Amino acid sequence: LLYALIGCSFGLLAYAYGLGSCSSGGIVVDCMPPGLFTVVVRTCLAATLLVGMPCILFPINELLEEVMLPADAAYWQHCVIRVVEVLIICAVANWSPNFAVYADGVGAVLVPVAGF
Repeated sequence: LLYALIGCSFGLLAYAYGLGSCSSGGIVVDCMPPGLFTVVVRTCLAATLLVGMPCILFPINELLEEVMLPADAAYWQHCVIRVVEVLIICAVANWSPNFAVYADGVGAVLVPVAGF
């Protein structure tokens, strides 16, 4: 419920700023006017990614570790797999011409499945 309220309030603010007609083709914050509010929104989005990424990757981590490592694997081996996952994500983000579109598609398909 809290997430829905936050999402709706962000949508209302975006509509108030006239961001529905943004033609940048990127993410919504690219269309926001410069100012303190824009900095706060960008900071909150970055914090959301930093905090949410481990939660989103947890099912994938568990699956990969179960498949790739023996049951008595050392802690450092688990850390190596997690670092490699993050490096793969960073590489995809770096090499994608429009990562926002890719992230939207992945988020729309995989996040609900992972949460279910």
